Amino acid sequence: MGPRRKPYLVTPHPCPECGSPSTFVLRTDNLRNGTTRRRLACRSCTHRWTLLDGPLPDRPAYQPRATPYSPRGLTERDIVSILLSTEPDRTLASLYNCSRQSIVNIRLGRTFPTIRPDIPRRISGRAYSAPGPTCTTCSHWSGTCCTFGFPEAATDHTFARDCDLFLVA
Repeated sequence: MGPRRKPYLVTPHPCPECGSPSTFVLRTDNLRNGTTRRRLACRSCTHRWTLLDGPLPDRPAYQPRATPYSPRGLTERDIVSILLSTEPDRTLASLYNCSRQSIVNIRLGRTFPTIRPDIPRRISGRAYSAPGPTCTTCSHWSGTCCTFGFPEAATDHTFARDCDLFLVA
């Protein structure tokens, strides 16, 4: 490894935060399209920012989302039809041109919970239907949790298979 170069002062670029002329270049990169990208820092307030010199890189046009953390392009009418539909998640995902997880999040109420709250959402978690003992059939089950306080019993009802205290009600 060679010796570290000291950053040099750049006086034409004052800090955009505090206006101090005491700034320095942290890194300089030459991009393929001829643009020079410089990462600068302020000695006074330690603010960092990036400058581009030359032609700007091409970027795709930004399409704003309907709401933050929501699939692009879905309208309120689309959300209502997704909530009322009996089609599988994959079919709806291809129909509305979004991911299957987006459809699942809409149906669970993780996204768009304020759109038509009167329509019931899907209950989170999978229904357990495999044979064998479950915590809900144990005599120590209080209706919402295990009376012994096992936290696994509330989230995974198959915990009864490994529980030594399981007792048929």
